[in-house]
Amino acid sequence: MLSLLGTRGVEEAWSDRRNSQGHVGIPLVSADFIDSIPMMSRLLKEWRVDVTSLVNENSPEVEVQSSGKMAGLFYVYNALTAVDQKERKIISAQDFVKAYKVKTVFSLGGVYLGKTLFTTIIFTNELLEKSFISKFLPLVYYFKTATLKMVLEGKIFNR
Repeated sequence: MLSLLGTRGVEEAWSDRRNSQGHVGIPLVSADFIDSIPMMSRLLKEWRVDVTSLVNENSPEVEVQSSGKMAGLFYVYNALTAVDQKERKIISAQDFVKAYKVKTVFSLGGVYLGKTLFTTIIFTNELLEKSFISKFLPLVYYFKTATLKMVLEGKIFNR
């Protein structure tokens, strides 16, 4: 299960995960199900995560291979026009993209020990180059260091 742990945005309701309507979690039930969600499918592919091991309960761990084993970057230059290999919009909520003038979407994240993935997904209203976004990858290591104890103690949903 991919679970929403925090949120912030221009709408007041976006600033508390408990107010989320429809983005609280994504069940990782099968590779086909993940593939049916273009943004999540692309994120995991860009991180080079083996989706089969992610959905397989018996698999011991998941590796992010795009920046060693520690950090991954997902990047969509233009949310309005970007499509995947199946010609689907990567950011499928095009009404959201248009209403909030979303341009570049990117995500930074990684894997804690075992199978616990984390990511921060950022929707911008500017077109940003991937080389600029890549400069933020070291923040993943700082985030992991600052939160690892909570994860190991099972305090992810502490509030």
